[in-house]
Amino acid sequence: MRKLTIPIKASLVLVLGFFLLSLGGCDSNSSSNHSMIFTGETTEPGDNTFYLVQGETTEDTIEIILMASNILAERAYGIAFDLDFDPSVINYTGLDKGSFFEDNGQFEAVYLGALQSNDPSKLVVGITQQAKKYGVKGQGLVASFHFRGLKEGNSKLRFSKNVMMNSDMEAVSGISWRGGEIRVER
Repeated sequence: MRKLTIPIKASLVLVLGFFLLSLGGCDSNSSSNHSMIFTGETTEPGDNTFYLVQGETTEDTIEIILMASNILAERAYGIAFDLDFDPSVINYTGLDKGSFFEDNGQFEAVYLGALQSNDPSKLVVGITQQAKKYGVKGQGLVASFHFRGLKEGNSKLRFSKNVMMNSDMEAVSGISWRGGEIRVER
C-alpha cells in the first residue's frame, strides 16, 4: 500500500479554503458581497423637520444620519421615536452621537438606542439634553445609525411613536418626521 503525501503548502491552502467555505464565503446571501443605497423621502425637508440622509457606506454597511431642519416651533429638549425597518433585509449595528442636542458643546446629551425585545423590526430611540432644561433651536446632525445588509431587497425606514419634547417636558406639535428606504444589492 502506498502512502499519499501532500506538500505542507498545499495542505495549508486546502485547510484555509475549507475554513473560508465554512464561514459562508460562497453563500450568495453573504453580507460581504452587498452594496447599500439609501433614498430619503425628501430632498427639501422644510422647517420643523427631522429627516434621514445617507452617510458613509462600506461594502456591507451603511450609515443613516438623522438631521434636524430649522427646528423653530419651540426649543427641543429631547426626542423619542421608533425607527421601523425590515430585519430580514438589514440589521441594526449601532448608534453614534450627533451635535444638535449638545448645541456645539454647550450641553451634554444622552443617546439611547436599542431593538425592542419582542419586535426586532423596531429600533427604539431616545435622545435628550442632560441637566439644564434649556433646549435647542436650529438645524444640525442629531445622531447616526448603522445597519448591515443581510440579503438583497428593500427596507423602508419609517418613524413611529415619534415625539419632540420642550424643556417643560411637553410634546411639541407641528414637527414632521421623514424616513426613506435602504436598498441592498449584490
